[in-house]
Amino acid sequence: MPRTRASFNQETLTILARAFDEAWPLVAARTHDGLSMRVRRERLANIVLDLDIKGERDLERLKSLAMRRLDEMDGMTVDPLH
Repeated sequence: MPRTRASFNQETLTILARAFDEAWPLVAARTHDGLSMRVRRERLANIVLDLDIKGERDLERLKSLAMRRLDEMDGMTVDPLH
């Protein structure tokens, strides 16, 4: 995923951090080795940032969409909210 230079205000940073922090334990629970853990953590962070850059600001949608996109990248079809 190409990186884009962007600046975020404090409110946006708080939402992004919460989305990542709340989604990560669900992702980590399905990750079983150190390399995958590191790769998936970076992917999740990049996805959350990308969604924000594209205009998504709702915390629950950020988490859900980020996990869905990560699962698609990993070839998984798991519903992240269930």
